[in-house]
Amino acid sequence: MRIRSIWRNPLLGLAAAWVVLAGWLFGSHGWGSLVAVAEACGGPAPDVRFAPSPEITLAFIEGCRARGGVAAYEHLQVLDLVYPAVVAALLALTLRGLARLAGWPRWLAVIPMLASLGDYAENLGAWALISGAKTDGAGPAWAAGVVQAGSFVKVTLSWCAWLIVIALAVRVLARRTAPPGVRPGAPDRSWRSQGVPERSARGGA
Repeated sequence: MRIRSIWRNPLLGLAAAWVVLAGWLFGSHGWGSLVAVAEACGGPAPDVRFAPSPEITLAFIEGCRARGGVAAYEHLQVLDLVYPAVVAALLALTLRGLARLAGWPRWLAVIPMLASLGDYAENLGAWALISGAKTDGAGPAWAAGVVQAGSFVKVTLSWCAWLIVIALAVRVLARRTAPPGVRPGAPDRSWRSQGVPERSARGGA
């Protein structure tokens, strides 16, 4: 694959960016990675939990402050300014293309965009917690609530988007591999096209 083809096809470019960002965030010990945050703060970031309670989130940020790991969590949030947009754009383009091929409504592409809004709401709460940890040592309670709500929206809609992508891909593949004139899931009526009488085809019943 030529590098030029990636720039001509936005989907390929987004897929490449997603692989690089996801690999860095989830699989490395580098700047802003989830592993670096867990090591600096003594536990996993709220970003990888499903709708963490305000108590859990506030305990996490307090642990970060006590261990001097607030900067590591801040680095994660910097990278998370880009990651949700890349994932949302990748899924939206994928859903739009597959929906067109499968004959499903194209508004399904809106789902990952709404998921990214939940992610950015979660990030907003995280930035407020970081700001509080840097100044008075305590994060605002409302910020932890925003993290919980944003996480719920992000995870729920992200799972919906990925499951719909899989369902659409299976449907499109079934259409592509089905014999000409046969719809996937439809009963086989090939005996009609061969001129076989219905009574004979059913065994003379």
